[in-house]
Amino acid sequence: SPEADYITDKGYRGSSFYGGTADLAIIRELFKNTIKGAKALGIDNDYQQQLQSALNRLRPYHIGKRGNLMEWYHDWEDQDWHHRHQSHLLGLYPFHQISVNKTPELAAAATKTLEIKGDNSTGWSTGWRINLWARLHRADKAYQIYRKLLTYVSPEVYKDSKHRSGGTYPNLFDAHPPFQIDGNFGGTAGVCEMLMQCDGETMHLLPALPKEWPAGEIKGIKARGNYEINLVWNNGKVSKASITSKNAGNLTVKYNGKLKTFSFKAGETKLIK
Repeated sequence: SPEADYITDKGYRGSSFYGGTADLAIIRELFKNTIKGAKALGIDNDYQQQLQSALNRLRPYHIGKRGNLMEWYHDWEDQDWHHRHQSHLLGLYPFHQISVNKTPELAAAATKTLEIKGDNSTGWSTGWRINLWARLHRADKAYQIYRKLLTYVSPEVYKDSKHRSGGTYPNLFDAHPPFQIDGNFGGTAGVCEMLMQCDGETMHLLPALPKEWPAGEIKGIKARGNYEINLVWNNGKVSKASITSKNAGNLTVKYNGKLKTFSFKAGETKLIK
């Protein structure tokens, strides 16, 4: 992040450097999606190979001496370890480059990063952290941060521009000087991530369900891959669900400790009981 400075071993303080983790995460996502799109269209074979070659040469994620996910090319000190920005966690959310199941060591490093930063942050950053904790399958933390996002804040509090603890105004706007709708969008996205996660190939139902929500129902939730889900749960487990796919293809669904693969026709609905 350009607002979160590093300090080199020689004491130099800076905010940009080659090989930043956030930059590489974005490049990695761009290359992968471009290759996937070209394959689906059956075009640009040579260009696909060029991108794949470049993708293979990108610097991988690294874990720092604190057990955290490194933000910079070198394992430098942060000027503020509790800074509200977590740009280097893009690979965890919204991307799917880091996950509890596929990259457990990196997921643990992302967890350590969030633990070091602490829970206090601005509104938009708080909204993002709900999603990050949900991706780490930490229902307890996701719910805790969600409740923090909904903490009542009087508009009078934010007349002091130094106030940076987030919350929600009486009109349900995210509290931040000035107002930023990112916190509202992040909060609703976080609820969805607690109830369902999907990377387009595998869908996980109730991956980070907090104990405070033992039973509930959600309808019309959308998932990556052009899916629509209706979901009912009781006693912390899926009791009924329907998944409609707008496209033909296969989807693996994880629920109640089970793993099942469904084959869809375009417009078909599958039921889970």
